Parts: sequence; C-alpha cells; structure tokens
Amino acid sequence: MEKKFNFKKFFIGLTIVCALFLLFFYIAFFGNPISRLMAEKSATKYIETHYKDLDLIRDRAYYNFKNGYYIVRLRDKNSEDTKFYLGFDSFGKIKVDTYDSILFNTFIRLSDELNDYGEKLEKKYKFPYKISLTTFNNDLEDKLTLDQKFDFNNFKEDVNAQAFGYVKKPSLEECFDTLCDLQKIMDKTSLKVTKYSVILVPEENKKPDGEAESWAGSISAHDVPQEVVRNKDIKEFKNIYEKSISETKD
Repeated sequence: MEKKFNFKKFFIGLTIVCALFLLFFYIAFFGNPISRLMAEKSATKYIETHYKDLDLIRDRAYYNFKNGYYIVRLRDKNSEDTKFYLGFDSFGKIKVDTYDSILFNTFIRLSDELNDYGEKLEKKYKFPYKISLTTFNNDLEDKLTLDQKFDFNNFKEDVNAQAFGYVKKPSLEECFDTLCDLQKIMDKTSLKVTKYSVILVPEENKKPDGEAESWAGSISAHDVPQEVVRNKDIKEFKNIYEKSISETKD
C-alpha cells in the first residue's frame, strides 16, 4: 500500500534543517555566545592581573571570524595612544595582547596630523591640488614616545610632499610646474621637505565623489629630490620619470 506524504513531518524536518543552518551561520560569523561570555570573564581576570594600573575603557567582546578569536578592545582614559586589544579562543584562553604595539598608534597619529597639516596648507594658499605629507624614515617609530605632541614648526624628520589632482590633459611639463608651485608653498613652512611626488589624472576620470574612476592617461612621478625641483631641472625630472617607467615594465 502506497504511503501518504506526511506534510507535517516534512515541515518539521525542514524547520529543523533551517534552524540548524541559521545557527551554523550565526556561530560562523558572530561566534558562540557562551564563548563570548568566557572571553569576557577571562578579560576581566587578565586586566586585573596585567593592567590594573591603567584606567581602561573596555568594549564588549565580539567575535572576529577572520581569526576565530573573541576580541576585547581597550583604551586608557589618560592616554591618547594607549589603545590595544585582547584576543581569546573559544575556551577563554588568551591568544593575543597588542599592548606592546601601542607606540604604532603614535606613529599613525603623526601620519594623520601631517596630512591634516597638508590640507590646511591647501586652503591657506588656495592650492588647486591635494597635498599629502608623509615621512619615510623606517626607524621613526622607534624614536617616538607615547602620546608625543608634534610641532610642525619644529619637526626634524625628512618629509615627502605630494600633489594629487585632476587636469584636462596631464603632461610631464604640467607635473613639473605643479611640483615647483608645491615647493614654493613648502618653503613657507619649517618642514624639511627632501623629496616631492605628483600624480595628475585626466579630468574625465574624476567621479562625482572626487575619487578617480580610472587611472588611464594619468602621469605620476615619485621621490623627486628637492634640488631637482628647486633648480628647475626638468631634464633630470624627465630622466627620473623615464627610469621609473622602465623599472615598472621590468
């Protein structure tokens, strides 16, 4: 005798399968709630043991599906750059403590403040391009002190000044003229600019939000020594550009 299809059992089975799938999806991307609680408790003990002298603001633990750890972010109320996190496995065991890397936060803040200073120069001198200022000293981070204040009227490190913008039809001559104009601005500051860079993109590639839709037709030159610009040595500028192009092709 042919058995009748049981819609009720099928519906119940389908519901269970869907529930299990959703549970798996949730745990895969958001973690196990029990493991999150274990991470919270472990973080409390760890902080009391290692960082009781810090006045920490603590975020709720969250699951990082990229490394499988439960992350607790921390920051010191009395320090601008003391920001770090703890990572715990699903059993609440400490796996990551980034406190020893907090000086990198000072370096990042320096980079941000340098760029902010560049934006102020753009507005002050009505420069038609974006000015980006960067340091290229690989050992600079080791020289910094935590929460260090930066005075760009008394900044001793070498700086690279870059101009980025859009023009009707980029050319090497216009790139060089842009660098000459940029140097005039930088000479009015106390920064030690030793190298210059420029990127000019065709206006037709500019999106409404100001980003470049395509780099086609753009011209760029990087790490041009300041004396090349100061001496208006366009011949050497072109040599630097041609050399960079050949190196890229190789």
